[in-house]
Amino acid sequence: QGLQMAMEQLDQLFPSFPLLTSKKKGQKIQKLQTVLTSLAWPLKAERARKLLEEIMRHKSTINVALQGQLLAEFRNIKQQLDDVYTTFDEKRKLYMWLQDTNPSSSHNAAKALYEKKTGDWVFNTPDWGEWINSRLRALWIHGIPGAGKTILAAHIVEKIVRICERMDKYTKCVYYYCYHGHNQDESLPFLRWLSSQLLRETDEVTTVAWKAYKRNLEPDSEALLEILSTTLDCFDQVYVVVDALDESQSRHNLLQILNVLVTDPRFSKIQLLATSRDYADIELQMCRFSQSLSMSNSFVGADIRIYVAAKIMTEAKFQRWPLNLRVEVEETLSIGARGMFRWVVCQLDILRRLNNQSKIREALTSLPRTMDETYERTFSYIGEEEKEFVRHALHWVCFHDFLWKGKIPLPANVLIDAYIAFDDSSHRGLARSEEHLYDLDSLKDSCGCLVSFNIDQTAEAHLASVAHYTVREFLESDR
Repeated sequence: QGLQMAMEQLDQLFPSFPLLTSKKKGQKIQKLQTVLTSLAWPLKAERARKLLEEIMRHKSTINVALQGQLLAEFRNIKQQLDDVYTTFDEKRKLYMWLQDTNPSSSHNAAKALYEKKTGDWVFNTPDWGEWINSRLRALWIHGIPGAGKTILAAHIVEKIVRICERMDKYTKCVYYYCYHGHNQDESLPFLRWLSSQLLRETDEVTTVAWKAYKRNLEPDSEALLEILSTTLDCFDQVYVVVDALDESQSRHNLLQILNVLVTDPRFSKIQLLATSRDYADIELQMCRFSQSLSMSNSFVGADIRIYVAAKIMTEAKFQRWPLNLRVEVEETLSIGARGMFRWVVCQLDILRRLNNQSKIREALTSLPRTMDETYERTFSYIGEEEKEFVRHALHWVCFHDFLWKGKIPLPANVLIDAYIAFDDSSHRGLARSEEHLYDLDSLKDSCGCLVSFNIDQTAEAHLASVAHYTVREFLESDR
């Protein structure tokens, strides 16, 4: 306002003149105005100078005010950004606090082992139709050891994910893989993973979860169930797949949690699918609240035949065999499997080590019946030079699982480097380690079906683990 008044007063010092009507008359008037302005200026100069100084002061004041306002706005924006970062950081910390065991590596490994055109029989059963359409709350798929339950579970998960993407409702599929290498009761890790995944999906934090996090105490099952209950409010349907119930320690606790998820009205939005071996205690509990679906059927046998044919067709070693020998191997293994995918995997591993047709046919006529007999034969076919290498690899893999409970992966190159470093056979130590020719390919070839090697896309490295629960059972047994 002061600036405006000063400018108005300055404008009054220079009065405006009327428009001119004729050129000649205008020239006279222009001269007269110029003379009058020149005569009046000495009287107005001092006043004009003061007004200009006042205007400059107002200008400086306005500039300071604008800078202050701009600074305040910058501070406000920074505060908002800090609040957003703090909120994001707190959410991330809460999610990590809630998560205990990440089963995604198990899912990726199982998905990588899936053979096309197998496992689809599940989707053609009436029980599946009832379950996927929410007319059946829980489905329990069970089978003998080595029947391929984990790979089937991964295939089912991928199917459900595609179904959820096509649904109009807000649906989510969450999986969890119990793993013998975790060496733990999986009940609480399962609940923590399930809740953390649903919270990440909503990108929100419920009041119950926030209060539990701020207390900085390890949540028990009741607290986790309460967090899960409030988180489910954000969803229309949640499909939960839990694999290998039998590999959880104290599995009674896990079975009790699954019972609550199916029977408690708070969790009515959950559709549960679980897999396990045919154990009496699991059957007793699961049959109380779920529909049983056995893998002891002709469809699994057909899947095994597809798997055997695909392996013989694609692996270079088998491609060098005569056609009639390949057909004989495919037929014999498909009949002898009796529903055990794992048994077939091991027999193919044994046969690939043979280079004589007579020995291959001899092995086919005396196939082992049990997994114990299969592993005994597997070890017997490992060459003398490789036995110590394989023993070293199995010792390290098993101890690593025991030490870290499956939470920290074991890079395959560590197995090779450790063997070279601790090899005393040549009595030369590290100085001559370059004489060893062991690499990842030789490690895979020596260990065969006993150790699995999965690629970690993040670290771009191969990770080693016990290939199957039956391997660990055989190694730890006194049989």
